[in-house]
Amino acid sequence: MKFTNNINNLRNIITYWALIGGCLLFFLLLANVSGIAFDNIINHVPYTSYELIQFLMPVIVFNFLPYCELKSAHITFDYFAVRFKKRVNLLLNSSKSVIVILISAYILYQMIYGMIDYYFFGYETVIMSIPIWLSYPPILISLFLLILAAMINIKEEIS
Repeated sequence: MKFTNNINNLRNIITYWALIGGCLLFFLLLANVSGIAFDNIINHVPYTSYELIQFLMPVIVFNFLPYCELKSAHITFDYFAVRFKKRVNLLLNSSKSVIVILISAYILYQMIYGMIDYYFFGYETVIMSIPIWLSYPPILISLFLLILAAMINIKEEIS
């Protein structure tokens, strides 16, 4: 029973993580529109929105990945799976989740080193001087949640 509660809590965390990504996307949209409108009013070249997009868009994309995995919305075998027996579909879905775990773990491993490099070299965005490494922690959290979502899918497929 306690294990089921933990899975439900993890599902809620993944859902809220995707909602945070949606809020960031909405913020980015408002910042972009208002920046362009303001820059047109004062006849100035817009530049701030570009750096926000460059900084936040990868975070937003990665925020949605765990939710997509949880709902099996990014890799499906529906077209081919209709013809197969239930056992084959179970094998396909489980193998998909295992592949997602392996690829996500590799990307997570590489991005940790990327974040460390950006931190120690002190790279920043050109105009706003935002340290680039600050976009990495939410991406790393997203990758970790993606691995957990794939594990939830495997557990549900097996049981």
